[in-house]
Amino acid sequence: MYARTGQRDKAIKLYQWSLMANAGYDEIYFNQATVLMQMGKIPEAIQYYRLCLAINPLSREVYNALTALYLKDIARYGAEAEQYYRHALELFPQDKDLWNNYGYLETQRGSMQEAFHAYSKALEIDPAFEMAKKNLEAIAAKLKSPLIHPSNC
Repeated sequence: MYARTGQRDKAIKLYQWSLMANAGYDEIYFNQATVLMQMGKIPEAIQYYRLCLAINPLSREVYNALTALYLKDIARYGAEAEQYYRHALELFPQDKDLWNNYGYLETQRGSMQEAFHAYSKALEIDPAFEMAKKNLEAIAAKLKSPLIHPSNC
């Protein structure tokens, strides 16, 4: 209730108490990380998302949330982001959003071939995914490469 009503400090305190009662419940870590992220406490949020993944390594939601945080500071977290994206994509190879966001990471890191591959994969999964299409077109222009739409293959 406190998290939903914007009383984040109270929410954090209750999550801490909840962890004392049940430290193995991954959703408490996830919720606390989300509130910390909303408070702008990115390193702490990352720590709690990682703890959540340690308990539940198959949570797509946690991978999406954690990697989205990493994208906010690629200079600092780029290598870790790549590691988590690669692992998440092994677990969820049909997640178009993970592929698209991984493409963004690689674009920002200057790995245009890897970005091209990631955006292509997202578009292959969902040919109507406009954001991936625009991203792929932009990378193709930078690479001076003809754009091959997966539906034409």
